[in-house]
Amino acid sequence: MSDDKDKNAQDEIYKEIQDFAKKLQEKYGLRELSARMVTGPEVPLGKIGVEKEPAKEKIELNFNLAPRDIKAELDKYVIKQDAAKKYLANAAFYHYRHIEKELKTGIRQENYQKNNIIMVGNTGVGKTLLLKRLAKILGVPLVLGDATKLSKTGYVGEDVENLVRDLVREAEGNIKLAECGMIFVDEIDKIATDSTIMGRDITGTGVQTELLKPMEETEVELVSTSDPVSMMQGIMAGGKGRRPTINTRNILFIVGGAFPGLPDIIKKRMHSKRVGFKGEVHSESEKTDYLPHVTTEDFVEYGLIQELVGRLPVRVILEDLDVEDFYSILQHSHCAITRQHVHDFSLIDVDLNFTDEALKRIAQLAYEEKTGARGLMTVCEKALADFKYELPGKNIHELSISKDTVNNPQKTLKRVLVIKPLEDFIGQFFNTSGIKLSFSHGAINFLAEKTHLDGLDIVRYCWDRLNGCDRLLEIIDIKEVQISANILKNPMKEIALMVNKNRKKRSR
Repeated sequence: MSDDKDKNAQDEIYKEIQDFAKKLQEKYGLRELSARMVTGPEVPLGKIGVEKEPAKEKIELNFNLAPRDIKAELDKYVIKQDAAKKYLANAAFYHYRHIEKELKTGIRQENYQKNNIIMVGNTGVGKTLLLKRLAKILGVPLVLGDATKLSKTGYVGEDVENLVRDLVREAEGNIKLAECGMIFVDEIDKIATDSTIMGRDITGTGVQTELLKPMEETEVELVSTSDPVSMMQGIMAGGKGRRPTINTRNILFIVGGAFPGLPDIIKKRMHSKRVGFKGEVHSESEKTDYLPHVTTEDFVEYGLIQELVGRLPVRVILEDLDVEDFYSILQHSHCAITRQHVHDFSLIDVDLNFTDEALKRIAQLAYEEKTGARGLMTVCEKALADFKYELPGKNIHELSISKDTVNNPQKTLKRVLVIKPLEDFIGQFFNTSGIKLSFSHGAINFLAEKTHLDGLDIVRYCWDRLNGCDRLLEIIDIKEVQISANILKNPMKEIALMVNKNRKKRSR
């Protein structure tokens, strides 16, 4: 009897929401009704009264890449990190081979333990890029999360289970594919438990605890019971009976962070037998020496709960990058930021190229940024921003970035906008008249200012100003002239004065 009442109440709620939605459509002339999630993109709710086609839930894994093949693909995009790539390749290969076998045989291996991963490495060493490429190689959806934005269920903040729901969106509604996806929770070190905090630690231990169930196996409802918008969406999508869920058994979880201070904990443990041991790890080489020896005990002392660390059997250590690594990224990586800029400039018909010395200088400046490979983007954007702003619409189709350009972009921009077109004009003028022109610094500055303010075409402007002056110069047989700013401002008057002055010299 109670079940009948619940069903009737649910039907009534569904009917009222349908009626309300129809009124909104009629009032505002909407064909579809959509809702914006609090922390996500706009989610279409579909046309009212029209059943949407159910998402395809078939998945056919044909996983033929061996671990070495996966690493070879990762090598194309991420420089260095050989050990990390091997660990990731192994974890992914055996995890997805296991899934493939279960799907083909239909036999569930009850004692299977997932190869969940913890990644340790400073910002900009390639953690996110490695996982993006790995997901693309495998053909599975990937969700990126930030541990600092997560909260324990019932508190303000992003629910941990929403990361699982996001996989369904990434899989375009294919629940079966989503159940084979990957979730990366970055900044996990920033929610390590602080032993000095008294009372409930809802942002530290609470979030770590919330991660435990989905990292093993649980059923997560696709409609969040704490989000009224999601509930409305579920009802309007036909939410009668049992709510749809996603199983997390085969979802690969990866957590990562920089873990500053972790090398000191490892060093202290390894040298604890030494009487009176003191000291901290300072050099990058020392960090490299100690991090590969990290244990569960070290992570727990750092502030992660033991249950969480136990669910992360694969430990991946990423090395810090140096200047040579940045240079290698610019030279060899398939996703080097320079390639993106070459593409950007091709959109305005400019052939962009970088000299080897320019790449070395960019690498050096990026290293000084202390933000890892992200520093390459910062340096390149600073060097090219003015060119991107000024060149569209200009008759310039080639741009070479040198070391001097990286050091002083404005100087090169001035040359590109003024001196290069002037060289073209000088050649054209000489071919037409046989008179060799040069331009004073004052003239170049005048043209640069005019170009900046008016966006003029240098070659056309110079022809407009100096057209006909060649005949005056021929009168006195002048074959070489330096053009000043005054000549550009009032060419006929200045050339006439030059002719008269020359005639007086000859008459003496």
